[in-house]
Amino acid sequence: MVLNINGNDYEVHFGIGFVRKLDEKYFVTNQSGVKFGTGLETKIPMLLANDAVTLSEFLYEGTCTEKKRPTQKDVDMYIDQAEDIDVLFEEVIEELKKHNATKAKMTEMQKLMEATLEK
Repeated sequence: MVLNINGNDYEVHFGIGFVRKLDEKYFVTNQSGVKFGTGLETKIPMLLANDAVTLSEFLYEGTCTEKKRPTQKDVDMYIDQAEDIDVLFEEVIEELKKHNATKAKMTEMQKLMEATLEK
């Protein structure tokens, strides 16, 4: 997935680096003080609920492997100016299903959300 922001192309890659960035922000700590990352488990449900802040965070952190990356503000403006934000959500969700680091968790969380909504 490529974002074109201010005439610059940025590759969005939902790989291990992306997961690591989320896990640095979202984690639980057990009684022994060991931290376990919960980035995908915490944020995927919010993305599936069309949370624009989460969309922005995913797109921004997805550029973590770029040598020159957009700022968070640039990504926010990109989303604000999108012609159809629903299409952008779908593109990100589909992209998450393609990458090795995210596809299993994305599929699992999507099934859980669908099962919850059916009840």
